[in-house]
Amino acid sequence: AHVPEFDPLKNPPKLVLIQGPPKSGKTTLLKSLVKHYTNQAIKDPKGAVTVKTSKKQRVTFYECPNDISSLADLGKIPDIVLTLIDASIGFEMQTFEFLSVLQIHGFPRCMGIVTHLDYYKDNKKKAKVKNLLRRRFETEVAKETKLFFMSGMKNALYNFKDVHNLA
Repeated sequence: AHVPEFDPLKNPPKLVLIQGPPKSGKTTLLKSLVKHYTNQAIKDPKGAVTVKTSKKQRVTFYECPNDISSLADLGKIPDIVLTLIDASIGFEMQTFEFLSVLQIHGFPRCMGIVTHLDYYKDNKKKAKVKNLLRRRFETEVAKETKLFFMSGMKNALYNFKDVHNLA
C-alpha cells in the first residue's frame, strides 16, 4: 500500500503559546512537554521548540516573554494558549491583561495550568485554593475552560502523569 509522504506545508505545526508571570513554571512546563513527546531532555530552551507528536502532527511550543508588547503581538497567533497560574500567588494583573488581549483576537483554545500547589501542606486549604482558582478562571475565560493542576515535580520536571494528562 502507498503511504502518503508527510508534507510539512500541508500539515504546519500547531502553535502552543506558554504564558505566565515570572517564576510560574513556564520553562519547566516546556521542558516537561518536550521530554514527554521526545523522551529527550533539553537544558535551556530558547525560542520556538517544534516536536513531532504523531505521524502527521507537529507542535511548536513558544514561551511568551513577559512584556506587554510581546503579549499583544503573540496573543494574535497561537492555536492553543497554556496560561500558568502560581497557586501560591493567585492571578496576577499580567494574566488578566493577556486574557483581555486574547479576547480581542477571538480567544484561541486556552487552558490554565496551576503550579506551585506544593506550597500548601494542608489539604483543606489546598482544595479551597483550587476551587477558588477554578471558579475565577471559568469566569474570566469560559465555563468549559480546562484548568490543570500540577501536583509536584520530580527531577526538575513536572510529574509524568500530570504532563501526560495535559498533553
